[in-house]
Amino acid sequence: MNDPQPTRASLRIRIRDQADREAWSQFVEIYAPLKHDYGRHPTSL
Repeated sequence: MNDPQPTRASLRIRIRDQADREAWSQFVEIYAPLKHDYGRHPTSL
């Protein structure tokens, strides 16, 4: 598994706004694969 990049501070701020669809899209694009991989291999971290 690749080490995740730190989430940009600006994205962390933007996702506080639930209506910011672009920010949430970026967040999901970054973290969905990591969550999926973790679910398949929870002991690999």
